[in-house]
Amino acid sequence: METIKTFFVILFFFAFTVNVISQDNQNSINSSFDNKTISTSDYIYGQGYKETKHWIYKDCDTDYLFDILAKGKSANLNVIDGAYKAFGLGDIPAVLAVMDAKIVWNEAEGNAYADGNPYIGPEAVLNGVFTRIGEEHEYFKLTDIVLHEMSNDQVLATLRYQGKLKRNGAIFDAQVAHLWTLKDGKLVGFQQYVDTKQLNDAASK
Repeated sequence: METIKTFFVILFFFAFTVNVISQDNQNSINSSFDNKTISTSDYIYGQGYKETKHWIYKDCDTDYLFDILAKGKSANLNVIDGAYKAFGLGDIPAVLAVMDAKIVWNEAEGNAYADGNPYIGPEAVLNGVFTRIGEEHEYFKLTDIVLHEMSNDQVLATLRYQGKLKRNGAIFDAQVAHLWTLKDGKLVGFQQYVDTKQLNDAASK
């Protein structure tokens, strides 16, 4: 009987010790993961882009942090998610900073901005797409963004464009898809798919 009691005491002590060690290891992992937060300023500066707020955005704070290693998301999804968050805040330099120096950017066929396809490099995208959006719109928003991880380092984003044109006051709410290609954490390819008829109808009013 004494031997049986001793056996159960040892078994209980072993189980308790394993549980404590496992919990400590998990806390250590979580703490290490949660602390991996990167400021956009860590990689915006030194890229050669002027740090300025684009005028299509109202009252946007460009001094912000986002978690580049957000829980539950792959590295590619984090890059795209961060780029969309930066765009939504008007932080165009942050968007340009995650583009590869030789990114190949294509607007949808039939879109007015497709006249410069393909745009090669961040400066071409800035001048040929982003600047024109700012010049022509009172506001331009990306909404209902859903990211879908694909094979071959690609991410598909489904979303909507909501905007208002300066020239005629026309408002649009268009269905959109973006196909992104990444390499080593940088955006190397972009293909836009959009309801070009709705955009062109708005511009023609």
